[in-house]
Amino acid sequence: MKEIGEVLRSTREEKGLSFEEISEITKIQTRYLQALEEGDTRVFPGEVYIKGSLRSYARVLNLDESELMAQYNQMKAQNLDPVEKEKEKEKEKKAKPLYTRSDGIWKNLMVGILVIFLLFGGIRFYQAFFGDYENGIPVDNTDPGNNGSADNGNGHDGNIFPPEDDLVEEEPEEPELVLVESVGEILVYDILNLEEMSIELTFTGRCWISLAVDDEETARGTYGAGQNLSYTAEKEFSLRAGNPSGIQITAGGLEIPLNDSARPVTVTVRLSQSEDLSED
Repeated sequence: MKEIGEVLRSTREEKGLSFEEISEITKIQTRYLQALEEGDTRVFPGEVYIKGSLRSYARVLNLDESELMAQYNQMKAQNLDPVEKEKEKEKEKKAKPLYTRSDGIWKNLMVGILVIFLLFGGIRFYQAFFGDYENGIPVDNTDPGNNGSADNGNGHDGNIFPPEDDLVEEEPEEPELVLVESVGEILVYDILNLEEMSIELTFTGRCWISLAVDDEETARGTYGAGQNLSYTAEKEFSLRAGNPSGIQITAGGLEIPLNDSARPVTVTVRLSQSEDLSED
């Protein structure tokens, strides 16, 4: 590297250039330029910086860049710099395996033995903790002659669950529509045995409506034959229909009757329970 440095130094001096002038052109710090001429590459952070600086320096001095780099690579291959030697040693240390093949065999063997012990311990724990249970039901093992069954005095022979015949499924009651009030064009219905009701409005003719579901207005306007509206109510709905003959109402699957009148009608349908009516 010192031979290359001598070429750089002599060429620079022939051209009458200072380190500061070359640094201004190449943007390389003067200490790195001086290190190149002295053949000391230890100040550079890496090989990439050395080669890059050499190329830039040769270009400014109008030297043959390719020839200079070939000379550098050849010298580097023959005799590595001390810094490079240290780096090679570090690479060898990192490449060395942490343990030999025999060490790896022993390590794998120890891991296998540990897994077997853990598996065996898990099985023993399961047997100790769940051994007195059969199909999820406690088994009385105090009397070996009863085969794990005991009569607890209630006729179930140790079974804590009642027989299937004693379990009676209650069928849900069918929804029921009850007319609560009918005054002129005002109708009030209660629907029993429903937690919420679906509302279906089917228009058979031209009809103006105003609909409020659970105290909130949801529809208002004029609709024509063939149109449909669907909603769901948790408490009640109230409908004002300008042409009762032009609309059909279904709530909870039950048809809501309207007065046979050409005059506007107001119908309210509420969700209720049978015990509420009995109290009235």
